[in-house]
Amino acid sequence: MDIHGDWQLKLVGDVLVTTLGGSWNTEAAVAYFEEYRNLAAPLGRYGILVRYDGWGGYTPEAEAIMRELRHWAHDHGCACAAWVLEDALMKKWVELFLRHGDGLYETRAYSTAAEAIAWLATQGFTLDPAEALRWVPELGGSPR
Repeated sequence: MDIHGDWQLKLVGDVLVTTLGGSWNTEAAVAYFEEYRNLAAPLGRYGILVRYDGWGGYTPEAEAIMRELRHWAHDHGCACAAWVLEDALMKKWVELFLRHGDGLYETRAYSTAAEAIAWLATQGFTLDPAEALRWVPELGGSPR
């Protein structure tokens, strides 16, 4: 089956910056996990900035793979994640999810990338503004 769903993933300093879009199937989750693991494996402690851009969710099988990815990330140095959700309804759903989450590493949801980047800085992860402009579309750049 073909990959359904899309993403951009880039290492900026000690932060994995990613944008997720579309509705994900198993093949997308497996490919993303592999790309993520290749970037994160050599790191020590790192943070994540995730921008959900028209993201439509996962199939149940893909969701299980993404849960496995959170466990892998926790075991391999992920200290925290900042999620950017511009859609208010999606943000409320995610906040509910986070209240009942897995507790592996601190994850916060924000309405803007600027808020997420500011919070990551309080956790010890400072993004270079020029790089952030290139990888966080909301701030003026375009991924890849």
